[in-house]
Amino acid sequence: MPKIKNPWISAPELLDRWEITPEQLKEIMSYYDLKMHDKDGGFIVPYLSKEQETDFIDHVKFKISDVLECEQQNDESNYDLSEPSTPKEAREYGMLKRAREKWDASIEASILIGMHCENLKRSGKQIKRKDLKDKLFELEFKDLPDTTIEKIWKSIPQSIRKGAGRPKL
Repeated sequence: MPKIKNPWISAPELLDRWEITPEQLKEIMSYYDLKMHDKDGGFIVPYLSKEQETDFIDHVKFKISDVLECEQQNDESNYDLSEPSTPKEAREYGMLKRAREKWDASIEASILIGMHCENLKRSGKQIKRKDLKDKLFELEFKDLPDTTIEKIWKSIPQSIRKGAGRPKL
C-alpha cells in the first residue's frame, strides 16, 4: 500500500470532502466511532469542552486512515452521509421511505385493477371511483395511500370510468 503523504485531515477538509455539516459530522462520528484528535494530532479527544462544543471544527483533526475506513464502511452499509438537514427535507425523506414501502403493493393493485377493468370493458360496464376503492379493499389493499388510488383511477381509460352525470346510452 502506498505511503500517504499527509496522514491527517482537518475537520473543515473532511466537511468539504463529504459535503456535510458539522452536525452531520457529529452523528457520523458517533455512528462509525470516528476518533477525533487534537490539533497537534497527539491524542484522541474523548469529549469536547464547552467552548469546543460550538466550534469543535477548529480544534480537531482526523487520521486519514480512519476516514478511509469510515468511507469503506459507508460503502458496505449504505449509511447515507447526507441525511436531510432541514425539517422540510426530513419530512420529504420520511414520505419517500413510506412510499417505497407501499410500492410493491401499488404495482400489484394496479395490475389486478387493470384485469378487473378489462373484464368490465368486455361486459360493457363502467367503474365508479367508489367501486374502485371497494374492489381494492376486497383485494386486501387497505393500506394504499389515497394518492396511489387517485393515480390508479386516472390511469383507467376514460371509456371505462364512470364519471358524474347521466349514464351513457
